[in-house]
Amino acid sequence: MAIVYRPQRSEIKEAMSELKAFDTSEELLAQVKQEWKPQYPDAKFKIKLKSLNDERTGWQYTRYICMTDNGIDAPYRHPKVVGMCDSDTFKALSKEEALEKVRAQFEEWAASQK
Repeated sequence: MAIVYRPQRSEIKEAMSELKAFDTSEELLAQVKQEWKPQYPDAKFKIKLKSLNDERTGWQYTRYICMTDNGIDAPYRHPKVVGMCDSDTFKALSKEEALEKVRAQFEEWAASQK
């Protein structure tokens, strides 16, 4: 089972260059926490179940990765989106196969935009 993840960036191309895959949502959230640890060591993260189809990446069930509490201020009233993931579209693939498929889909979409 592959869960694909990309961080939130201003440009999709930049975000896709940081694409990663995980075996479990716990591994994914641990990695996100590690990435944010220098700024917010006590931050809390959650996968939100807002499903969206993203034709750019081929993700049929895009979900938001949100920082719900940065550990400094009060918990966020509106969680901050720090990334996206899809745990359903590629669940029958290995991590490597999922990454390859997502990269190919994105390259095809990017080429069609020129």
